[in-house]
Amino acid sequence: MTELATTPTAPRNHAEVAMYHYYLTNAVLTTSPNEQVIGDVLGMGEDDFVMELFALSEAFWLKGEDLYAEGKAFSGLAVFDVVAELAEFFWGYVEHTGEMPDLDAFKLDIDRVFETYTR
Repeated sequence: MTELATTPTAPRNHAEVAMYHYYLTNAVLTTSPNEQVIGDVLGMGEDDFVMELFALSEAFWLKGEDLYAEGKAFSGLAVFDVVAELAEFFWGYVEHTGEMPDLDAFKLDIDRVFETYTR
């Protein structure tokens, strides 16, 4: 299972993390190439997929929290744009490797996307 993102400075807001997880999961599932079944693409059941995706969602939430703490908050409406772009990065990684994105690699994608919305 993927390691969870942690930080000593941002207390966990479980409701916000769940919201980010919902939006990212929805974006990833609705942008699946050719509406492929997750089990066929990644060799795991949907429950396992949702659990594995949680670490990526948490990293996404954590980046938003860090930016907010730095005074670089982005619009709540931008969350929908961010998840759409993250879903594209997700599927690009899957198409290239045949696996779930690595947490560290996905964090780089999160950084790239947030750069666009926090300038």
